[in-house]
Amino acid sequence: MTSTSTEAETAAEKRDRLWEHGLHADNAHLQRGNYFLVAESMLVVAHAGLLQVTATKSLPGAPFAALVIAAFGLLLSATWSVVNHVHYRYFLQIRRRMVLEIPVYRETRDQWAGRISSNMLITYIPPVLAAIMWIILILIAL
Repeated sequence: MTSTSTEAETAAEKRDRLWEHGLHADNAHLQRGNYFLVAESMLVVAHAGLLQVTATKSLPGAPFAALVIAAFGLLLSATWSVVNHVHYRYFLQIRRRMVLEIPVYRETRDQWAGRISSNMLITYIPPVLAAIMWIILILIAL
């Protein structure tokens, strides 16, 4: 083996590691989104249950408990937004490196230029919609 072939193998291994890192970052982002969706869903179910109890007047503290859950849901949505934003910026950095280092990826990205990023939509829209929902539920409770 010559030093040139070793350098080429090293460059190929570097591209492979970068590609795997990009896949991992994308997967981690989606898994984290799933976690927050499940957490938000459980809070919505708890909130709805407390509203049902409030309607039957069987538990005096239910309205306050529903308000507390809604406030917690809003804080969780804010946390989700911040975590997603930080991770999305990190993913963009990885993607910039992938465009520079992996020719096939660069060609694909060039062909896809100008289109809306689904990653951007997944990053920002669900947490914002959840926050809007919690704000409305808080306003209704007040």
